[in-house]
Amino acid sequence: ASVQYQGTNCPECPLSLDGGTTIIDDENAGCLVRQTSAWWSSFQGHEDHHFWTRAIAAGTADSSARWRFGVTVPGDYAVEVFIPNADADTTNATYQIHHADGTAEVVIDQSTQKGWQALGTFAFTGSGGEGIELGDNTGEDVGLDRRIAYDAVRMTFEPVAGTSGGDETGGGSGDTDPGVTSGPAGSDDTGGGGGSGAGDGVTGSSAGTSGAAGGETDPALPHGFGEGEDSGGCGCRSDRPRPLGSVLALGLLILGLRRRP
Repeated sequence: ASVQYQGTNCPECPLSLDGGTTIIDDENAGCLVRQTSAWWSSFQGHEDHHFWTRAIAAGTADSSARWRFGVTVPGDYAVEVFIPNADADTTNATYQIHHADGTAEVVIDQSTQKGWQALGTFAFTGSGGEGIELGDNTGEDVGLDRRIAYDAVRMTFEPVAGTSGGDETGGGSGDTDPGVTSGPAGSDDTGGGGGSGAGDGVTGSSAGTSGAAGGETDPALPHGFGEGEDSGGCGCRSDRPRPLGSVLALGLLILGLRRRP
């Protein structure tokens, strides 16, 4: 009776904290390690099963169990335990959370707190000894027949605030939208003299003022395709001024046609 034997048939828990939500059920092989044989099964609770044992008033636990797991993404995780409706009526279930910074104790009244119950947020790195532990030494006399339930544990990653996303640049002189090639700040794309003011955030030209020499340029058109471009371009608007000679020739033609019978 005084000899302790190391078991060889208990596998390592295959579940790990991976930066998301991990549920460790009492029936996941190797994930809930129970000490002593004073355990009973109840076919109710998370995944329709949990273990339970009787509460005692001793200073140290006779029976205890530990939820264990691996860690592939270290960080802070919110820890919750599932309390079933049946075979869970202790008022002083004391959970020990062994985390990266030490051990914390949280008391849950299993007689009234049912379903998922929060234990807090703790850091886990995967170092030895991390896990959730619950013993039968609740301080309640065994004659009260109080039962302690051991069901599922849920771990949810809590990212550090401010680590996601990047700062967006606001409008300033010459500020440009990423990925858009533009001319220098304070000038338009035609090479004419640019106005002053904050950049428009798209083409890099000044806001509200176009270049005096080059004319207004549509920022959606490439160089050579806007109104006011040189003769090598392809104007996309119909209000371009026509040469005076062409207008006179057209007028004479219309006058001649009107004089014919």
